[in-house]
Amino acid sequence: MEEKETKKNSKTSKANKEKVINKNVNKEKEIKQKEKINEKVSNKPKKKQDILKEKDYKKSEVSLTEEEKVKKILVKEEDKKKLEDKNKKIKSNNFLTKMLKKLNPEQNKFNFLEIILLMFMAFVVGVFASQAISLKIPILNNTTVIEDTSELTRVYNLIVNRYYGDIDKKELTSAAIKGMMNYLSDDYSVYFTEEEKQSFNERLNGVYTGLGVEITNDSSNNAMVVTVFDDSSAKEAGIKPGDIIAKINGESVLGLGKDEVVKNIKGKNNYSFNMTVLRDGNEIEVKVITKSITLSSVSSEIIESGNKKIGYIYISIFALNTYDQFKAHLESLEKEGIDSLIIDVRDNTGGHLTSVTSILDMFLDKNHVLYQIKSKDKVKKVYGTTASTRKYDIVVLTNEFSASASEILASALKEAYGAKTVGVKTFGKGTMQNMLDLENGGMIKVTTEVWLTSKGNEINKVGVPVDYEVFLGEDFTSNPSKETDSQLQKAIEVLKGE
Repeated sequence: MEEKETKKNSKTSKANKEKVINKNVNKEKEIKQKEKINEKVSNKPKKKQDILKEKDYKKSEVSLTEEEKVKKILVKEEDKKKLEDKNKKIKSNNFLTKMLKKLNPEQNKFNFLEIILLMFMAFVVGVFASQAISLKIPILNNTTVIEDTSELTRVYNLIVNRYYGDIDKKELTSAAIKGMMNYLSDDYSVYFTEEEKQSFNERLNGVYTGLGVEITNDSSNNAMVVTVFDDSSAKEAGIKPGDIIAKINGESVLGLGKDEVVKNIKGKNNYSFNMTVLRDGNEIEVKVITKSITLSSVSSEIIESGNKKIGYIYISIFALNTYDQFKAHLESLEKEGIDSLIIDVRDNTGGHLTSVTSILDMFLDKNHVLYQIKSKDKVKKVYGTTASTRKYDIVVLTNEFSASASEILASALKEAYGAKTVGVKTFGKGTMQNMLDLENGGMIKVTTEVWLTSKGNEINKVGVPVDYEVFLGEDFTSNPSKETDSQLQKAIEVLKGE
């Protein structure tokens, strides 16, 4: 029984195996048939509509790729623009440096106009000391500078290209600068033409070709003599401070201003001419000749009165060579055994700050404040730099024309040294200017700070008061001499203790 069951199961198992084998064989046949069918289909020529569908699909793929490329390009352009804007901001921080190095006129014909504005706004570049010191000045917002410069350029361009008349570009530039300086309404912030700059520099450098006078415009725009230099043609001809230059070679120059007078006589060496001056309402005609003059800004002598041996030093201007001259004169007087000193700065309108500072260093050591400089945000005290000092009594003579550096000298010696002042209260110029050369050959002088006395007193438009007020009498006007100089005589009295 069991043997039969075994045989039966064996048959069944065999049959099942055969079924599985046959099934697998059939599957393989089906796969091969499908492969043959697919091969036939793939080798079969494509229909036109199928080809078009395929092209459209590929075209859509290409379009998508191009769109992505465009997007990438736009992104790059946007990034590039952002980078350029960033670079502009960085470059704007160096705008002043860039412009001052800038491009010749052929590369940018409006370059000098940009420089005009920059020169107006950045005074620390190219400074030389003349009634001023090296200063650090904050530059205005760069965006404002660029916008203002662009506007000036547009206006200049319109005038040059549209104005129907003839235009002198150099004169147009000068007028633009003068307009900006006039806007400040500051008597000491001024523009110098190339000729005026030359005259100004000659005056302060101590070398000069002309008559040997300093002139200014009075209220009627007449050329008025302020200072007459020693050893000059004007001195020899008897010209005096306060004289009005009325005629040159018989032609009236009244009301024409100092510039016109200077043009007629300045820079002409050995030029001989007749000049008429007005003095106390009277016309005085003199013959003068221009010459090259090395300005002697210091003179001295010894005045003996009673048992006193008083040294007297007159300073006409604080030029570059004034300190050396003063030092030589003072040391010479001291060798002669002076026991006191008079320093006369009457009619001295100022000059180089470095010059007066060096002179003060001879009297006030490093423990003393010479003067103070007040800027917008701080006050700086300037001390003496040497151990040098003097012990004898000093009187400083001043008048209404003593200004700027003269006032620094008078106030420092009065407040820090203990000197006395005699004469008339000083002019009252307590501001300091920076000088800046321009590419057109001119120069601007701009007020940047205020100076204070040793004790911190402001003197601008106030003046330095005198200890002894003395006015010159008519006898001195008609017959000037040491004896008729009432201010000098008072100084001598003070030193003698009378």
